[in-house]
Amino acid sequence: MRPLFCLLFLAVVAGAGCTPNTDWTNATSTTKAPAIHEDGGAATSTDLCTDGPKENEIGSRVFPIATKYARLPHLGQVFTALDCGDRDRAIQVDGFKDGKYVAGVTLSWDDPGPPADLVGFLKKNGFTNVSQGTWKTTGTLTLDQLDGLYWFFSDTSTSGNLGFEDCIRCG
Repeated sequence: MRPLFCLLFLAVVAGAGCTPNTDWTNATSTTKAPAIHEDGGAATSTDLCTDGPKENEIGSRVFPIATKYARLPHLGQVFTALDCGDRDRAIQVDGFKDGKYVAGVTLSWDDPGPPADLVGFLKKNGFTNVSQGTWKTTGTLTLDQLDGLYWFFSDTSTSGNLGFEDCIRCG
């Protein structure tokens, strides 16, 4: 059932034209940058930290995405930049305007949904539960708020049952 869901999801997202069309999503690290965080999760390929954006099929700029954020086609670009310790690079990702993320975010988890501590964070930072396991914000998010969300996603257990992530006003 899960492969069918994934295939259907990819067809829907591809049809919407919002997924990155780059070869970075499956990139593997060969040259490690120094780890930024004690947990070692921040070590990434130098190319992911220094390569410029590529243009996707709808003309959006797409920065490299680390493999662990492959399920996050939009926020994964921001989180990869944060892995690299580069907040300036993070705010260059499409969706930012005047240093704030204005594209909006939808996050949806399969059962059992996001962990309770993440639900608390989402509520505190302007996300609304729109359906079972789906959270959405149409308001702007600061880089500090995204940095808080990043800490949850740097733990792979948070994204393990993530169904999808999308921006609301993108492309």
